[in-house]
Amino acid sequence: DYNRYSGVYSLGEVATSDTSYVGSYQNVADGILHYPLYFLLNQVFQDNDQSRRSMFVIENQVQENEKYFNDTTLCGIFLDNHDQDRFLNHTQNSVRIQNALVYLMFSDGIPIVYMGTEQNFTGNPNEKYGATDPWNREPLWKSGYNRSMWIYTYLAKLNQIRSLLKEQYNEEFFISHQQTML
Repeated sequence: DYNRYSGVYSLGEVATSDTSYVGSYQNVADGILHYPLYFLLNQVFQDNDQSRRSMFVIENQVQENEKYFNDTTLCGIFLDNHDQDRFLNHTQNSVRIQNALVYLMFSDGIPIVYMGTEQNFTGNPNEKYGATDPWNREPLWKSGYNRSMWIYTYLAKLNQIRSLLKEQYNEEFFISHQQTML
């Protein structure tokens, strides 16, 4: 009832990788933070060869999304946040970072970039593969708001492309979230 009476978009948070459980919360909130995808993207794009997973698991997740979510375009898509390890604590490989950011910005959902990612914040520099609270809450002002940081400029370009595609979107020429790609 909150959603119906408040008149504003609401985004819920259920921190588990269980897609059916998280998806069920779209019955009470407009959107939900897509934790199942968060966990998966961090496994796919990390540097650790022992636990990295193939990109093919993303297709399985897309199929799960279609089954359990009412509308994936209303989900918050993210690589890290204030409660989880910084994504950049798990990879400093620029190609993996770029691919993860492309997926974040162009997959179904609302992309959420945690402050500091654009400044290459990694969390605790002495801890790899798991620097969480309080290391993931570095003060942004220490970066000097560097607009020439490569991740900042890359995200700016992706955002420009996203805006351009939105302005010129035409169902005849672009594959939308409602179509399945093989």
